[in-house]
Amino acid sequence: MSKEQADRCISGRSDWKKIVSVSDEVKTELAEVVKQDFISTNGKSIPEGTRRNDVINKYLNTLPSKQRSSASWTLDRMAGDYGSRLEALVKQNNPGWKPGDAFDTSILDQLDGTLGGVDFRA
Repeated sequence: MSKEQADRCISGRSDWKKIVSVSDEVKTELAEVVKQDFISTNGKSIPEGTRRNDVINKYLNTLPSKQRSSASWTLDRMAGDYGSRLEALVKQNNPGWKPGDAFDTSILDQLDGTLGGVDFRA
C-alpha cells in the first residue's frame, strides 16, 4: 500500500478513536512501564528507550487488524491518564514538587499498580 493510499484510509476518519476493552494483563504491564518511566525522569518526560511501545505493539499483534487502531488509541489514553495520576499523587504529597525534581518514589505505592481506577469501557 502506498503512503497516499494509507493516508486516504485514515484521513477524514475518526471512528477508530474510541475506547475499547483491553486485557488486564496489558493494562498491568503498561502501568508498570509508565511508572518506571515516571521514576526514571522524575516525572519530566517519556524517556528514550522506553518499553511503552513494545508493550503496546506486542498486545496489538494479538488482535485482529480491524481492532488494532482503537486498542492502540485506548492504551495511549490509559498510559497518559496514568502518568497524570502519578504526577497528581506526587504533587499532593509534595506540593512544591515540579516535574524533573527528585521525589520519594514510595509515594507512588499508593496507586494500585494497574491502569485501573479509571473506568475505561467501550
